[in-house]
Amino acid sequence: MKESRYNVWVREGDHCFVFNGTSGALLIIPDEDYPALRAFLDGNDSSPCQPDHLRQLAYGRMLLPDGLDEVEGLRQRYEAGREDHSNLGLTIVTSLGCNYACPYCFESKFPSVMSEAVQDCILRMVERRAPSLNGLSITWFGGEPLLGKQAIYRLSEAFLRICDSKAIDYSAGVITNGHLLDRATAKRLAAYKVNSAQITLDGPPAIHNRMRPLRNGKGTFDTIVANIVEVADIISIAVRVNLAVDNQGSYRPLLDLLATAGLADKITVGPGHIVLPSEGTSPASRCTLTALAMPEFAKIEADFQSYARQLGLRTGPRLAPKSAPCTAVRHGDLVIGSRGELYKCWDEVGDTSAVMGNVMTGSRDERATKWAMYDPFTDDECRNCIALPVCMGGCASHAFSPSTFSDRCGTFRYMHVEQVRSLGQMAIARGLTGLLDTRTVRGLPASATRRSLPLVSPD
Repeated sequence: MKESRYNVWVREGDHCFVFNGTSGALLIIPDEDYPALRAFLDGNDSSPCQPDHLRQLAYGRMLLPDGLDEVEGLRQRYEAGREDHSNLGLTIVTSLGCNYACPYCFESKFPSVMSEAVQDCILRMVERRAPSLNGLSITWFGGEPLLGKQAIYRLSEAFLRICDSKAIDYSAGVITNGHLLDRATAKRLAAYKVNSAQITLDGPPAIHNRMRPLRNGKGTFDTIVANIVEVADIISIAVRVNLAVDNQGSYRPLLDLLATAGLADKITVGPGHIVLPSEGTSPASRCTLTALAMPEFAKIEADFQSYARQLGLRTGPRLAPKSAPCTAVRHGDLVIGSRGELYKCWDEVGDTSAVMGNVMTGSRDERATKWAMYDPFTDDECRNCIALPVCMGGCASHAFSPSTFSDRCGTFRYMHVEQVRSLGQMAIARGLTGLLDTRTVRGLPASATRRSLPLVSPD
């Protein structure tokens, strides 16, 4: 057997951690066992390493059969994910208009709320696909989607009826600025199984109100935080903090405020990387922000998450393997604009040059071809990157543009050792050891491990 090229080893205090990106498994062993294990893996067959460690490494895909081509296996996983038509992901823009005037948002907005005629065409499309579906996942998007919340309610009711009749798994979330997410709205969304909301806060009040004001220029911070406090027990809240050079020092005071507001252990927080493209859906002309380079952002992310955990705030999803990473590259998924226009990427919403068809007519054109042809496995840098299993090429939209190409990667590429160390420390703090599934950071008995992870037998 051979060692996986996607292992990340970290020695920390009394423990040694090894994470494998392909399986999403983390093995924690006593550090005193590491030298003998390392010697055996490096070819010293007489090294007195623990046989149980070797079994766990094999179950976690950290040890593999000699002839296995890991890159080819990942390519097949990617293709299977993008060709999977049994699960349909729709991003639906119920309103492209917005009550905010964020300077880094795209300019091509128009005050359009989705009509019932467009809604009916979406429902007919879902009904046609329903017999072949195992799952339907909806993301409500904008503009500000809650300006079109009647469309959310009407479509949700119909989606649930279709899914119930066909035994289709259903999930939904909303990406909102949070201004209209009061308690009554949250209860109604939850009743329609919209169980999560992403809300943006870009710093403490003075900074946030400058970066995310109402269209009349008034601040929004107090309203958003008050709404989060009111709804956090109804709907799962993830707070995104968009960071650029200009506000990169703002997140600690913001996290302090959220913890003081009683939101510790009630919400999830995470940083967002502001990317400013030079073409397509460009930011508004009034935007003067300076974007962070991805390596800089990766370091900030590490401190953000560490500080958030110190305050008792939850941090985002843990390291996990991917197949096809987003709607843009999954062939069956779509982004549907408020007028029924079809896109493949969230970043293109409102950009008329990116429209590839319309749900009202069922038409599509050649603009969908670039997404269908995108293949990170033709990029030698991607093929040879430690982050490939958890990234799968990153952001295809950024990869297409020379001005954003360097922003296509995720942070694991730059901070994989630090992220594995952090993950291991979290597991140790919870009393976990042995072979773990990092998607939940929970202990798994050997039998459950084989069922829960895409693992291989050591035999």
